[in-house]
Amino acid sequence: KGVGGAGPPPRKWTPEEEAALPVLTQPYAMLSDLVSRAPEMAAVVKRLEGRPLRVATMCSGTESPLLALDMMSRAIEAQS
Repeated sequence: KGVGGAGPPPRKWTPEEEAALPVLTQPYAMLSDLVSRAPEMAAVVKRLEGRPLRVATMCSGTESPLLALDMMSRAIEAQS
């Protein structure tokens, strides 16, 4: 099954399809690509209706997920 046991299993890429995929080296490009393939993420962001999301971290260095969320949010806005 797919992620979390829901849905069909992920499909395998053929060598030709893999060769045609762009090389993504920048975090924003990676997350933008991810968002474009998961439209349900936009629904979650829209449900927040602009309310801030507060997150506390235990120590320095744990803010990476927050940076990713910010990039994902910007990618969703750009793709809307």
